[in-house]
Amino acid sequence: MRALIVAAAVLVAFPAVAAGAARPDRSFGAGKGYVTTSIPGFSSVAYAAAVTRGRVVVAGQAITSKGDGQVLVVRYLPSGRRDRSFGTRGIFRTTLPASSGPYIGTSLAVAPRTGRLLIGGGYGQGSLLALRLTSRGRLDRTFGAGRGYTAVPAGGTAQTIALDSAGRVLLGGSNANANGRPMVVARLTRAGRLDRGFGDAGLAQSMFWNPLMASSAGVSGLASTPGGGVVAVGHLDYIGGDGHGSAGLFALDAAGRPQTGFGSAGHTEVAFPVVPSGFDQWFPCALLRDARGRLTVPGNGSVGSAGAVLSIRLTATGALDPSFGTGGRSFVPGPSGASDTTCGAAPTRPGGLIVGVGSTLARIGRAGTADTRFGPGGRIRVTSPKGVGLNAVVTPGSRTVVAAGSTGSRLYVGRWLTP
Repeated sequence: MRALIVAAAVLVAFPAVAAGAARPDRSFGAGKGYVTTSIPGFSSVAYAAAVTRGRVVVAGQAITSKGDGQVLVVRYLPSGRRDRSFGTRGIFRTTLPASSGPYIGTSLAVAPRTGRLLIGGGYGQGSLLALRLTSRGRLDRTFGAGRGYTAVPAGGTAQTIALDSAGRVLLGGSNANANGRPMVVARLTRAGRLDRGFGDAGLAQSMFWNPLMASSAGVSGLASTPGGGVVAVGHLDYIGGDGHGSAGLFALDAAGRPQTGFGSAGHTEVAFPVVPSGFDQWFPCALLRDARGRLTVPGNGSVGSAGAVLSIRLTATGALDPSFGTGGRSFVPGPSGASDTTCGAAPTRPGGLIVGVGSTLARIGRAGTADTRFGPGGRIRVTSPKGVGLNAVVTPGSRTVVAAGSTGSRLYVGRWLTP
C-alpha cells in the first residue's frame, strides 16, 4: 500500500486530447473536472470511492504529523462541492483513541436499500475494522454493539470489504502473526457481530503457498457468490525466491470452507511468466466478478523495465479464460513504474474495465486489449493537479468515470466523460 502520508475557483488549462477521447467533466469541480480537499492539521488520502444517488463518497485516512491516523469519509454533491448535509460540513472523521491506533479506511460499500455506508479498514496494527455510517454521515449505533464499528483481532488490517446477498459484511485481510501471512476473510452479521456460522467462529484462513518462499499481502479483492459463498484474491510476494509477485485466488462456500470445484482444491495461483525463465513483477489489487461468474484481476506491474497494467481473467471454475488477452493474461503499457501496490478498478459495459494506478487511467476492452478510443494506447495521464496518485475508480454510468486518491497532503477526486 502506498505510504499513508499522504477548490480553487479559477479555471485551468487542460492538455489537448484526441477527438473522442476521455476528457475532464467540466461540470464537476467548478470547471476543472476535479476537486481537492484539505483537512486542517492532517494529511489525507482516499483509498476507496462510491457513487450513490449522484453523490461521490470517498473513504481513507487523515493522519497528523505525529502519526495519529483516523478514518476519513467525505461526500460530494454532483457538482463536486462538499455535501454539507453529511457529517460535519461534508466530512466524517473518527476520534478514536490514538493509543489504540492508527485507524484507516481502505474500502467502501453501500447498502443497497438503506444507503448506509460500510467502511472496511484497520483498528490498530492487528485488527480488521468494519464501521457503518448512516446516510447522513453519523456513526450507526445499531451496528457493532452500540459503537458503530467492530474490530476483529485477526493479525492484520482489512484491505477490502463487500456485502453478500443477505446483507452480511465480508472483510479481507491477512494474519501477520503466522508464517507466510495466511489470507483471512471475516464475516459479520448485519448487526456487526462475528458470524460464528462462518469458518472458525467467523474467520476463515487460507494458505496454499510455501510459507518459507512466499508471504501474502492480504486480500485485495472480495466478491460474494450465489448461495452465500466468497471468492477472494491477494498479492503473493516471493520474498524468499526471485522476488516476483503473483495473484492467489481462493473460493469459500457459505460456511467458510474451500469450494473444491474452484481451481485446485479451492484455490489457484497465477503469475506472469517470462521467457526463458522467471516472472514479471505484479501487484494484483482488485477483483471484479461478472454475471457469468468470471473473475478479472487487474494490477500494476512491469514487463522488463516497462511499467504496465497487468490483468487476468478466470472462468467461474478458476481456469484462465483464453478469450481474454493472451491465454487469459492481458498486458497494457502505461504507468511509468511498477512500485504502486494500490490501484483502483471498475467494470465497464460491455465486459471491459478501467484501472487507475499512479497518475494513469487505462481502459481495457472485454477481449483484454487496450481500448484506444479512451486515449492513446488506451490510457490517459492525470497531469492537473500535479502529483496525483490514484487508488480508487468508480464507473457510475456508461460514459462517466470517477477516480480518487491524493495529491500532496490533500484528497483528490476527479470525474471524466468517456467515449
